[in-house]
Amino acid sequence: MQIIKENIKLDSTFPLKIHTAIIEPDHLESPIFHWHDCIEISYVKKGRGFYVVNGKKYIMEPGDVIIVNSLEPHCWEVFPPENMIQPVLLFSSSLIWSGETNIFDYQYLEPFSKKITNFSNKLPHNNPATKNIFDLLISMSIEYENKQIGYKLMLKAKLLEIITTLIRHFQDNTKAFEDVHIKQGKIERLNSTLEFINSNYINDIRLAQGASIACMSISYFSTFFSNTLGLSFKEYIIRLRINHALELINTTHKSITEIAMESGFNNLSNYYKAYKKYYTLSK
Repeated sequence: MQIIKENIKLDSTFPLKIHTAIIEPDHLESPIFHWHDCIEISYVKKGRGFYVVNGKKYIMEPGDVIIVNSLEPHCWEVFPPENMIQPVLLFSSSLIWSGETNIFDYQYLEPFSKKITNFSNKLPHNNPATKNIFDLLISMSIEYENKQIGYKLMLKAKLLEIITTLIRHFQDNTKAFEDVHIKQGKIERLNSTLEFINSNYINDIRLAQGASIACMSISYFSTFFSNTLGLSFKEYIIRLRINHALELINTTHKSITEIAMESGFNNLSNYYKAYKKYYTLSK
């Protein structure tokens, strides 16, 4: 698993775009988490899979809506056999409030701009408000594709309605608030450690090694790692090992014992426990 920054370029005069992602099933490669500076709202038209945000997995099916704020690491894991079709709305907070416009507009951005979004990342499937947002997203996709006169005005109006619906129905006050610049700094502080783990996960990597590379005490590093990525140091390594094992299963004729050992597991019992926890949920 890797975490990279995706540089998304939006039109400075109207920083919003919609594109349709077609994602193929692939359990052979380690998932690549990415984050970006813009806000993302997407929905599933076809296919099934996991959406992973900050280490939390959400099963996604047609009709589901996902919200990802800037700086939240996320990725897709698509279930075979069919591709997932996912229209994605990306926009910059400056579309709503640039700092120069009416302060009233800033209220739309309060759940986004200064902190990691306090909406649940996946909206409840059976909630009527989710269906309303889903329909608005479809309508926005049509507006964006057809580009009739006034389409930018219509897109912004529908986006404001979506955000108002989120504020009214889906705020999750149990989620921790955090300044986005602090979040970005935390991710960057782990870059060297993640690069080390990604290159050495089949070996016996200890928590102390990760802490040393990050220049932190062991106890502080353990908490820092979990809070930043949403999963523990140990879980991060195990996921890499399981992905490596799956690649060997699909590309070699080696025995399960050989595969487990070559993937960094010291015995079959640990391998089977990890396999059951991190892979068979998607079967």
